[in-house]
Amino acid sequence: MNCTDVCRCLDERDVAGLSAAETVAIQGHAAHCADCAAAWRVSRRLAAFRADVPPLPVRLERHARRLDEARDGSALTRSRRPVIVGGLLAFGALATMFAAVPFGDAGTAEAAE
Repeated sequence: MNCTDVCRCLDERDVAGLSAAETVAIQGHAAHCADCAAAWRVSRRLAAFRADVPPLPVRLERHARRLDEARDGSALTRSRRPVIVGGLLAFGALATMFAAVPFGDAGTAEAAE
């Protein structure tokens, strides 16, 4: 097993989900690779921590998943659409107003004659 294999195993599965052969292979590689040994220690500590944390209540987990799905950007885009459209309309009205009103002394010079 090499560093890439160790990283893939630790990223894809929890330490508890590794087979005995994978665990032995990771430990064998980690014995002579400091980076993989550190990753192995962190993964084992995280697994121990997760084992101590009680599971979320079903209702709270469902609510958290709904919030996460709503945060994907489509809901955010829909909520900002009226603001964007209103801003564009206001900009268009201002641009039209400034295009119709003459600037400078040309208007005052004609009025003086």
